[in-house]
Amino acid sequence: EGVLGGTLAMTMCGLLAAITMQSINRSRFTVSRIENVEPPTSYVALTELALGGNVSKLVFTLTLAASLGVCSTYIVFVGQTLASLSADEVSNNVVHMIAPNVDERTWEIITAGTVYPLSLIRNYGVFAFTSALGVTAVLGGIA
Repeated sequence: EGVLGGTLAMTMCGLLAAITMQSINRSRFTVSRIENVEPPTSYVALTELALGGNVSKLVFTLTLAASLGVCSTYIVFVGQTLASLSADEVSNNVVHMIAPNVDERTWEIITAGTVYPLSLIRNYGVFAFTSALGVTAVLGGIA
């Protein structure tokens, strides 16, 4: 619980993610040697080579559902956060000054409308600067 528990949990999640990625990478190269093809570049392609077409369709469906779930949850989170900042008259924050008392659904629509065009960008190097800014802002918020 607290900072120590959070740090331990994040460290364990990072360790599990690293082990999982190593396992997937080993599986990619193993299946490519066995099937004598290039290493697959997605979970679906790896599953199709290793377990067949029906299972790969299941993996595709589950991956799609997980991705949509994460994205929609993030949009709801951003909408709730901006709505609470918009309604906060006491702190006189920037969001309240620009858009006072905007409801959650409107913020969710604005967020989705902003994220959609960004999702069409296929060169993620464009986001390197804004990503660094985000990390710096989070670290500044923690400090």
